Amino acid sequence: MQFHKDEILLPGRSIKFFMNAKFGAEPPAGKAAEGYYKRSTGDGPPLFYKAPILTAWSWAGPYLGVNLGYSAGKSKTDAVFSDATLGTPLFAAGSSDSFKGVIGGVQAGYNWQASNWVAGLEGDIQMSGQGATPSYVCPGAVCNPTIVDFDAPVTARFDQGHKLDSFGTLRGRLGTTITPDVIAYATGGLAVGSIRTAITLSGAGFDADGNPFTFDAPFSVLKIKPGWTVGAGLEGRLFGNVTGKVEYLYMDFGTVSASVTNAVNATPITFSASSHITDNIVRAGVNYKFDPAVGGYDVPPGIGVPLIFKAPAYGAPVAIAWSWAGPYLGINVGYSAGKSKTDAVFSDPTGTPLFATGSTDNLNGVIAGFQGGYNWMASSWLVAGIEADIQLSTQNTTPTFICPGALCNPGIGDVAPAAAALDRAQKLDWFATVRGRLGAVVTPV
Repeated sequence: MQFHKDEILLPGRSIKFFMNAKFGAEPPAGKAAEGYYKRSTGDGPPLFYKAPILTAWSWAGPYLGVNLGYSAGKSKTDAVFSDATLGTPLFAAGSSDSFKGVIGGVQAGYNWQASNWVAGLEGDIQMSGQGATPSYVCPGAVCNPTIVDFDAPVTARFDQGHKLDSFGTLRGRLGTTITPDVIAYATGGLAVGSIRTAITLSGAGFDADGNPFTFDAPFSVLKIKPGWTVGAGLEGRLFGNVTGKVEYLYMDFGTVSASVTNAVNATPITFSASSHITDNIVRAGVNYKFDPAVGGYDVPPGIGVPLIFKAPAYGAPVAIAWSWAGPYLGINVGYSAGKSKTDAVFSDPTGTPLFATGSTDNLNGVIAGFQGGYNWMASSWLVAGIEADIQLSTQNTTPTFICPGALCNPGIGDVAPAAAALDRAQKLDWFATVRGRLGAVVTPV
């Protein structure tokens, strides 16, 4: 039984830095609109607006969206079985395995447009079902030469294989408009993957009475691997501010290494593997592009705003004061310090408990992600809102539990504690929150 808790944004334990972009809210209505626009001198008659002028579609501005796709990658592995006592290589193996699965996630970014050219910055976070399950066998004559009565090969099984639990990218984009509503672009930048490796090393040994028995040594490790990515895509306006895209990315996460020892094998064996992991993903996505409006409906160059109001002939608009009301989107990075409290029980095959143990371990790591929300202002000082975020996390811990040989393996002797050891990694791959917010304005901005 495991209990997990996490502490974020507590003094001395966790710090998060945020950067949000807040987009323009609706112009004030009713009495709040009085004085929003006024004549340049004195009081005057009510202001009548001319009909808004519709501008051409622009790719400029921030956007947020979701995607779904499929990935077909490769895990190319070089493996070696070695004598754990002498360190001497005994047998080499290897394979190239498919690394396939469904992916899905969210993306956010910002575009700038100059004539037909569109440049931007985009980040995304993806959940992945990709994995590969290779298996390697060292012949008994090589890895267990002391066992002559029967063949006793040593097998390394990637039971859960290499598993790409999640990944994220941060990329630049550069493209050109094919038509005003369609762009073709190239993209590239940083990729970071959360890659899990789980290996079971099976062998054979002798107990204290000289009787042969088989034994499995499990091992699990999770690593955060930085890499790189390049790709290309097409994106087109579907309707309103909604766009759709189809995108291809090639990702390279470099080499992931793992090693496990079976000390109970008649010849103690160490299995080491190094896997080069690459990925090809194709995904389709939908984005919503926000059109930020600056106070007073002034339109700075390069920002696409669908409605531009002509200024009245008898007075220029007066910019309104800053308001917290409206939608916003942002990114964050920080550090989290949590706890993993574990209760563990060793039992025999009949289910009878033999030994109970436990531990409390630190679950610390770097976190990063996106957040978005909406604020309302009930007065000049009261702000209420709702916010959601999704985070990638590097938090993990690797506790070890050992059952004494006298309890869990009374017939094997000195090697019993090693036979009962359990090593595994606990990892918080990602998390998300949906929260209400309630605050007060300390200063106007």
